[in-house]
Amino acid sequence: MRQFFLAVVTFTLLFSVSSCTRTLAVASTSPIKPVYQQGVPVLKSQKKHHVTAALLTDTFGAELWQLPAVYIGFANRSRSTLDFSTANVTATSGGKKVRVLTAQELERKINTQAALLALATSMNAASQTIAASAPQTTYSYGSASAYGSGGYAHGTYSGVSTTYNPAASAAIIAQINANTSNQLTSIAAARDGHLNDLSTMLRRNTVAPGQIADGVIKMWSQDIRSQKPLVLSVTIDGETHEFLFDVNVKG
Repeated sequence: MRQFFLAVVTFTLLFSVSSCTRTLAVASTSPIKPVYQQGVPVLKSQKKHHVTAALLTDTFGAELWQLPAVYIGFANRSRSTLDFSTANVTATSGGKKVRVLTAQELERKINTQAALLALATSMNAASQTIAASAPQTTYSYGSASAYGSGGYAHGTYSGVSTTYNPAASAAIIAQINANTSNQLTSIAAARDGHLNDLSTMLRRNTVAPGQIADGVIKMWSQDIRSQKPLVLSVTIDGETHEFLFDVNVKG
């Protein structure tokens, strides 16, 4: 029997505070007992075909770079050529569908998120620049009292003064531009890192008899319900291989 080789996949991580980090583990009730490769739990289902699932993330969150990831390997044990892709992979959480994302869907989401972050950063910089370019207005208020031969007098006053310092404004605007440039560079670098991670994703493969196709699948976190069983199913050539996972809120 040909053995699966599980490569160590290195992901570019962008740290972020998530409102809800959850844990993912092989279910205690899983009929398939895991074996471990470099600490990674690996589940092997052997029917007519052989399918392997390896849990790559033991925690996950709502951000794109925090999505739960599972390595899937498929060995074609038939005499026919078969197509294998994310279309063969489905997931449910508490009986409800969980979206399994394609590399193309993730690429669009990553680019869209980066574009929105860059737009927000540029708009914030524009607002700061307008404020820094405007003259500074100072409001003053007060009152005065006086005694004299004619008696007592009391009054109030108010005033408005406007000043503009071109050198100070130019220095502030230069700092705003530098900060904005750094922020946009960081956004672009994070985007490129996340896009580079997609090279490991499962894509469509035409698998000849005796050959293997593999890759990483990612699931949409918002579809996954806590304290409910997560079932990952691989269906191909009339047979289904199921892998069970437990989901809990991280304490």
